[in-house]
Amino acid sequence: MNAKYKDALSTIPTGSFNFIYGKFKLQSDGLDWLVVTTGDTAYVQGTASIRGGNALWSFQATVRDAPAGTPDHLLLEVWLQGMDKDFYAPVYRASGDVGGQIQIQR
Repeated sequence: MNAKYKDALSTIPTGSFNFIYGKFKLQSDGLDWLVVTTGDTAYVQGTASIRGGNALWSFQATVRDAPAGTPDHLLLEVWLQGMDKDFYAPVYRASGDVGGQIQIQR
């Protein structure tokens, strides 16, 4: 994930989110919002394509930058675009430790 706001007045983040696991590949088409907490967590939501399909998807990713020596963490949830996330479970969901690959900068 590489996401940021251009400046303090920007309301839509720039950047991208990519996730590959085996043959599953999700690549963002656009980002809707980004929230970085004062702690160690960032949240990003956007739209994406999945390799091998024509549908548009909505995704939400939560990443945690853990202290040195502790694994970082990723939670990815994916819905068909237009599905209400408050009423439907994600079509795809991935969660787990991801080594020390996440760095959150403010």
